[in-house]
Amino acid sequence: KEIVNTTAPDIVINLAAMTNVDACEINPKLAGEINVAGLQHICDSFSGKIIHISTDYVFDGTSGPYKEDDFLNPISVYGKTKLASEKILLDNNINNLVIRGNVLYDYSPKTKASFLNWVVLSLQDNQEIKVVEDQFNNPTWTNSMADIIDLSIVNDVEGIIHWGDSTHISRYEFAKLIAKKFSLNEPLIK
Repeated sequence: KEIVNTTAPDIVINLAAMTNVDACEINPKLAGEINVAGLQHICDSFSGKIIHISTDYVFDGTSGPYKEDDFLNPISVYGKTKLASEKILLDNNINNLVIRGNVLYDYSPKTKASFLNWVVLSLQDNQEIKVVEDQFNNPTWTNSMADIIDLSIVNDVEGIIHWGDSTHISRYEFAKLIAKKFSLNEPLIK
């Protein structure tokens, strides 16, 4: 609230979230505090447009790829908290925007908070990793997401949109691409 009052922003872009799906299952209360209450605090402190990054985990994964108006059925604590945050945001102001992404990635050696970093760091340590081959996504580069956020602002987009980059591949194939790009030991990927 203090930051909003001090800076008087025109738009707030909420990128904050507890995204570790397993950690959300272990500590659902913390996931709710970060993913739901955190957004509620933003809505309570700011009356302008909010752009909120959400996830495809609001779906159950049985029949994707999904459209914005497909049936919502999150099966994880992470998905349930992100869906709750979407409802808060859109109930707060119909001009707000939810952008649902999937497998956002970029490389930062200072964090393990992404699939790409996990693959790179594991393979650099010569650790064998197990990656699912029956889960398909459109891995989305953070620069691509930033461009979509910018276009959404310029065009005053509201409601819910989905954004993923054009490549539709399994997590396993994505891990192999990462290994190739970083010249790492691909056979360690199982």
